[in-house]
Formats: sequence, C-alpha cells, structure tokens
Amino acid sequence: MIRFISVLFVLVILASCQDKSYNAQDILNTSIQRYGGENFQNATVRFKMRDLDYTMARKNGVPDFSVTRTLDTVSYKAIYKSGFQAYYIDGVEQEETIFTRRFINSKLEGLLYLFSIPHVFNQNAVIAERLEDVIIRKQSYYTVHITFTKVEGEPENEFYLYIHPETFYVDFFTEKYDLTSKRVLFKKAIHTRVVDGFVFSDYKLFDDPTGTMELSEFYKGYNEATLNPLNDLIYTNITVELNP
Repeated sequence: MIRFISVLFVLVILASCQDKSYNAQDILNTSIQRYGGENFQNATVRFKMRDLDYTMARKNGVPDFSVTRTLDTVSYKAIYKSGFQAYYIDGVEQEETIFTRRFINSKLEGLLYLFSIPHVFNQNAVIAERLEDVIIRKQSYYTVHITFTKVEGEPENEFYLYIHPETFYVDFFTEKYDLTSKRVLFKKAIHTRVVDGFVFSDYKLFDDPTGTMELSEFYKGYNEATLNPLNDLIYTNITVELNP
C-alpha cells in the first residue's frame, strides 16, 4: 500500500509539471527573461570568488571580461575582449604559455560562461531539445538538452538543464564543457538571489566517482546520493551596473 501511494505521488508531480505546449525554446526564453532578459547583454557585473576579482562587462552582447589577483604585492590580470586574450603581471603583458592559456580558459572565459547561464544559450549555434520531465528530490523539472552546431576541430560541449516549472530557474544542470574541465560535472544551485533584477546562484558541485555515468543519468546519481561532492562555487560582493 505504501509503495502504491509513493508511486501515485510521483505520477501526480509529473502530471502537474508536464505542460507539453512548451517546447525547449519556450522554456529557455522564459528562463532567460526571469534571469534579467536582454538587459544582461548590456550590463557590467562584478564579483569576487575566493582570491579572484571579476569584472564581466557586455555592450550589445560583446564581452569585455577581466579577472585580477594580488599575491604578495604582485598583481596578476587576465582579460578577454571580443576574442582578444592577454595575461599581465604588474601591468606587463606576458607571452602565451600553457599556464596562461589554461588560466584564461578555465578561470576567466570558461567560468564567466557558466556564470552567465541561461543567457549564453540565446545564440544561433545552440541546439535546444526538450526531453521528458524528471523528478529530482521529489520536485518535477523541465529538462532541456543543449548541444551546439558542430564545427570541425572544436570540442563538442553539452548540457542538461533542469528548470523549475514555476520559477523557471535552472536549479540543476549537468555540464560537459571543454574550457573548464575534462570531467562531467553536476551542479546544484544554492543561495539563489536577485541583484538589481538579475538572478545569481552559488553552486554545489558533484562528479561521478566511477567515471562511467552518462550525462543524462547524473540527476539519478544525485537522487541516489552516489555522486561525489566537490568544492562549492561561492560568489560574493556581486554588483550590477547597466551600461547605457
């Protein structure tokens, strides 16, 4: 009897969430609007993560990013501006090395890309597909699978977004993103807050200790508590300024 009631409860949750009139683009568009809409493409966002200070500016969607760190009075800075990348020590541009390339990719361009979800999925190269809704910890979610138009020689990035059917917040997502990690990561949004009309979240990170789980199955691993918890991503001192 208890098993029957549990199954019935799950079916009721699924039925309440599954609005089949929404396609993937409808869900994404609504989520992007909830996260600040087009204003995000004309804003300067500043924040701190551990000992790194970030500035993420966009003008008509064109990026002008920087990250700085000061250690023992020495200043380190990386920039990404409309495709141009550079790394500086005390204001002097450094030659490109494996280290500087990795730092810019993972600590600047890649991190700010993920920080900007779901806005970054509003582009022509994105292929969005709505899959069956799933239940994560007793809550039903829209599932949007993100892939990208294939370009020869470029990595094939992939995301599974789990979007709350009422708030349209991306409460969870699974990522395979070349610039930040070779691992597949599952992320849970925490401390979600609104700053000057924009929604931001910190994240709890998880990976698969076996290294064999499919991207589409990570939410099941989270439900079953078989994923491996990693360090949290915590963003502090977030400020927003709209660009004229």
